Amino acid sequence: MKWFFLITGSYLWGSVPFGYLAGILIRGVDIRHQGSGNIGATNVFRTVGPAAGLSVLILDFLKGFLPIYFAQIMGADNIIGIMCGIAAIAGHNWTIFLKFKGGKGVATSWGVFLALLPVPTIIVSFVFLIIYLLFKYISLASIGAALVHPLITLLLGQPMELALFSFLAASFVFFRHRSNIKRLLLGKEHRLTG
Repeated sequence: MKWFFLITGSYLWGSVPFGYLAGILIRGVDIRHQGSGNIGATNVFRTVGPAAGLSVLILDFLKGFLPIYFAQIMGADNIIGIMCGIAAIAGHNWTIFLKFKGGKGVATSWGVFLALLPVPTIIVSFVFLIIYLLFKYISLASIGAALVHPLITLLLGQPMELALFSFLAASFVFFRHRSNIKRLLLGKEHRLTG
C-alpha cells in the first residue's frame, strides 16, 4: 500500500506546474499564452526572466529526483523507482492541474535519471552541454541527450530494466519535441542565448 501512495504522490508532485505559477506570480501572465506556450523552464527563461527560468528548472528537476530519492530511502527496488519516475514525468507532461496539458519532461526526466542512474546521467549531462554550447538550441541538446542516454546506460552495464526505462523516457522526450524537430529542420527554431 505504501508504494501505491508513493507512486500516486509522485504523479501529484510532478503535476505541480511551477512554470505556470512563475508566470502568474511574477509577471501576472499565463505562460501558456507566451512565447512557445510551454510551461517548462526554457519558455519561462525567455518570457519571464532568467532567475525565474533557473528556479523553474531546479523545481522541475526536483519533481523527478525527490520521488526516487524517497523511494530509495524506503527500500524500493528498481521497478518501484521506475514506476515513481514514470508517474512524476507523466505528472509534469500531463498535469492534473492544467487539464492534463503540461511540459516536455526534460528537466523532470533528468531528475529521475540522476537518482536512478547517476553515472550515465552525469555523462549525458556533458553531452547535453556540449550540444547546447555548439548550437545554442535547448531542444536539440535535449533530444540529443535523450537519444544517447539509453546507449550509455547499456554500455556501462546497468540493469536491463533501467536501460529499457531509459529507452522509454528517450522516446517520451522525442515524442514531446515533435514540433521542435519540425522547426529545427525548417531553420525556425529559437535559440536560447541568455
